[in-house]
Amino acid sequence: MIEKIKGVSNFGIFKNIENNPTYNIFNKLNLFYGLNGSGKSTISHLFSLIESNESISRFPDSKWSFEKGGKTYSESDKFESDFNIKVFNADFIERNINWNDTIKGILVVSDGKKKEILKLKDKKKEKLKISESIAQNELILNGEKKGNKGLIRNNSNFLSESAKNIKQKFQLIEVEDKHLSNYNKTKIENSLNKNIDNIKKTSLTIQEIEKLAQTIKPQDKDKIEIPDFSVLSQINSGYEKIILLLNSKITSEVIDSLKNDFKKSDWVKLGLELHKDDDNCAFCGNNITKQRLSTLNNHFSDSFKNLQEQLSKAIAWIDEVKITELPSHKTLYKEYQAEYEKIKKNIDFENEKLIKALGKWKEILKTKTANPFEIPKILILNFDVTNLTQFYTEATEIIKNHNKKYLSASTIIQEAKNNLEIEYIKDEIKRYDYYKQKNLELITIQKNKELQLELEKVKLEIKQLNSLISTEALGATKFNNDLWKFLGRKDIALDPQEKGGYKIQRNGNPNTKGNQLSEGEKTAIAFVYFINKILEQDNKIKDTTIIVDDPISSFDSNNLFSSYSYLKLNCNEAKQLFILTHNFNYYRLVRDWFETKNKKQNQKHGKDPSKPKTVCNIYSIESNFDSNQMRFSYIKDADQTLLEYTSEYHYLFKKLITYSNDTALDLEKAYLSANASRKILETFLRFKHPKRLRDFRQLLQKGIQNTSFKDKEEYIYRFINKYSHAQDFDNDSSDNKMDEGSNVIKDILNLIKEIDKTHYKEMIEVCENKE
Repeated sequence: MIEKIKGVSNFGIFKNIENNPTYNIFNKLNLFYGLNGSGKSTISHLFSLIESNESISRFPDSKWSFEKGGKTYSESDKFESDFNIKVFNADFIERNINWNDTIKGILVVSDGKKKEILKLKDKKKEKLKISESIAQNELILNGEKKGNKGLIRNNSNFLSESAKNIKQKFQLIEVEDKHLSNYNKTKIENSLNKNIDNIKKTSLTIQEIEKLAQTIKPQDKDKIEIPDFSVLSQINSGYEKIILLLNSKITSEVIDSLKNDFKKSDWVKLGLELHKDDDNCAFCGNNITKQRLSTLNNHFSDSFKNLQEQLSKAIAWIDEVKITELPSHKTLYKEYQAEYEKIKKNIDFENEKLIKALGKWKEILKTKTANPFEIPKILILNFDVTNLTQFYTEATEIIKNHNKKYLSASTIIQEAKNNLEIEYIKDEIKRYDYYKQKNLELITIQKNKELQLELEKVKLEIKQLNSLISTEALGATKFNNDLWKFLGRKDIALDPQEKGGYKIQRNGNPNTKGNQLSEGEKTAIAFVYFINKILEQDNKIKDTTIIVDDPISSFDSNNLFSSYSYLKLNCNEAKQLFILTHNFNYYRLVRDWFETKNKKQNQKHGKDPSKPKTVCNIYSIESNFDSNQMRFSYIKDADQTLLEYTSEYHYLFKKLITYSNDTALDLEKAYLSANASRKILETFLRFKHPKRLRDFRQLLQKGIQNTSFKDKEEYIYRFINKYSHAQDFDNDSSDNKMDEGSNVIKDILNLIKEIDKTHYKEMIEVCENKE
């Protein structure tokens, strides 16, 4: 059932019905009473929109919603096909009845087509089953407004949230890229579709992801020269040569005094060189004998000289060995700096060891040079350049990668951006299995497409079966029988036409026009047609939600009862019934029917908490004025006066008594009291003066002329005329009767009292429950 109309804005006179309206939820049977212009037809128009499942409304800027089965639907929703709502109002009449031409046909099922009827029932069950499957899939796809959001919204929300997270990550990197800095739902969806295989691969390590992040950062760097560490390849061979030199022996006549005194030996060797052309000693002045020169030359032989020369060259080689210096890690792109810095530290450590080793080699070579006749007893070790060479090789690779990026920066950076985007997406789908959920969404959509095609096929079969078993002629027969019972005569009937539909005939005249029918007859025809139209193609009343808007607009008293009886007879078993009326007598008939049903329901199920105590609710549609003096309407539960009194006269009389006790009337009460005053005076004075029935002013003049209120005629008339017509209200105090409204009402009541004391006294007793 439909439980509530709510969240209404800008829907005609209904400016605002909040999301949690205070009136009771709708029942199985519902009655609405409201004066003309209060908004009954507007409410029925809203139901018409639900019936037609269309968003086209007389109020294009409106918002509205309603609850059905605990679920909320709004003006933008598509409603289930099993809503089965039928609305009788002016819109229905306009769509179906052309008073001067044809009326749309009513298809009634023929009892002679039993086989086709059974097949039709099966097809309808099949249609319902398919519709339920579609509805279930729609629930999976779109969820509910409260609770489960459905696959489409969940997938869409995941894309939006993930895009936002990825965008923030790229913003933290300060990447200069419009694609990434403006990352959005569309971009992540495209990437998910384009990079499925890469996204499903194992994620990179945190260090690898950080390296990618550094790669795409904007950096101003230069090309770096490749380091030359070829000198390391000479270390082993140099060591071997040094070992040979240290182990070399000189074959010559050795002068012991010089052999064991390095300084003296060096001094004599230098002196020998200086005295090649001079036999006199520059130190003592004595002559150097030939024998002495021969002895010294034998001591410092050619082999001695050669060894000394080799030792000098070895020392010079050590001095010339240059340690390869690497540039600072800060000269590289940031993604390479950490690894490079670590390798450089290892190289620096190994180089320190190499420098110490070379120093020891140089020191022992000097010792050998000073005493070439002896083999040094000190042991020197070789230096293993394997680790150092490996470290230099690794550092060189990093520098090459740096230079590669420098030479083709745009390509490498773009590749890193793509890879980093994929890694960020991998991180997002860890929390939500997007591919699985998206695949389920696509499968469900495809299922619904297939079901929709199947449903259209079944609908076509149902239509064809209906054509076989239903005829408009039978529809006309049933309609005519119902109309004759309704009117109590047979002068008006529908005549089926060859081209389809019916024409109205009075007394068999095929040229009957709409202007030959009274308004009461037109309303009777329209209402009977509506009920018969509900039953079209074997539809059941018990399966239908019915809305009836004033089916008695211009009826006389006989047709009023006929309308009520016809409604009660045909709609008592409706799935849900809404009746809207401005006619108090009609309202009273329906109200009494509802009260009887509620009493029976309470007697039957009053002690069973699982059963409702009532099946009928009564509401009123009221009007008020906002701060801008614009009139608006709202729905409320009917108050006690509307529920208790047996005539509109009693009801309005009670209202006037209530208003007369107020010190001042607000705009709403002024409007209501003016309308009530007019109806009370018209009813009362017409009974007293039956000759004057058409003009309210003349009727008031006739009634008041012989009373003590004669001088207040204009005063009373202006109040009633002003507010009962809902004219624009100005703020001129000389013309503003609203503040004096309660006094005017008292005068009207006292006028009735003066004209007919007995009537007045008994009305007071009735209104105060003193009968």
